[in-house]
Amino acid sequence: MIRLGILGCGNIGQYVMRNLGREELKTFALAMIADVPEKAETLRALSARYGCPATTDPGSLATAGLDVVVEAANPAAATQYLPSLLRSGTNVLAMSIGALADPRFFRSARQAAEEGRSKLLLPTGAIAGLDYLKAAQLVGLDDVEMVVTKAPKSLAGAPHFSRHPVDLPSLREPCVIFQGSAAEAIQGFPANVNVAVALSLASLGPERVRVTVVCDPRAADTRYEIRALGATGRLRIELSNVVSPENPRTSFQACVSALATLQRFSDPVQIGS
Repeated sequence: MIRLGILGCGNIGQYVMRNLGREELKTFALAMIADVPEKAETLRALSARYGCPATTDPGSLATAGLDVVVEAANPAAATQYLPSLLRSGTNVLAMSIGALADPRFFRSARQAAEEGRSKLLLPTGAIAGLDYLKAAQLVGLDDVEMVVTKAPKSLAGAPHFSRHPVDLPSLREPCVIFQGSAAEAIQGFPANVNVAVALSLASLGPERVRVTVVCDPRAADTRYEIRALGATGRLRIELSNVVSPENPRTSFQACVSALATLQRFSDPVQIGS
């Protein structure tokens, strides 16, 4: 069995827990869950429900003899705990890809994985096209951009609005509320544009991939449009994703992507580049 740990017991973490009984994930055994002390009551309930140890010291995951840890907490937790986990030889599936927009942290995480002979697994998340871009980047990409369209409730509370106030409830038409690089986008919308960082890491990097965020009061789903141009041709992808029932800031597809990445981790047959 593959000993699995989960760091972060919110929406995505609990979705993974609920689905470990699936046939595709039968080789995984939930061995430990972790979160911050403020989540102690939630941890106790989940520990009793799933019959696994729980800890309010996420750092202890690195010494728990786990094969892989799903990080489903937040960028701050990823920054704090990923290097020690990777250096200990523990593979990490990181949902908080936004933390890797910082090139210094990306380098330190890569170095820790090399030292620990472990793998840092970055899921596709709520979008598509990363395989195409990874391959195209080998011979040259000229331009990559993404447009993210979300409903006001999905964007509410984003740090971007502390510096650029927008009266979201009063919007009646789609409104462009941000344009900039993926590196800038993740600073302003850390809970909304992890996909933009994933896109950038597969292609031109966080500073060169362009991102536009649109707030649409009539949007029922989250929409993504990806456009790229390079030596191998042109790419254009349009997606309309159902939001997670438990958290409107998260696409349901992102939750499912975590399961697919775990399945790929254990599967002897690898599909895609």
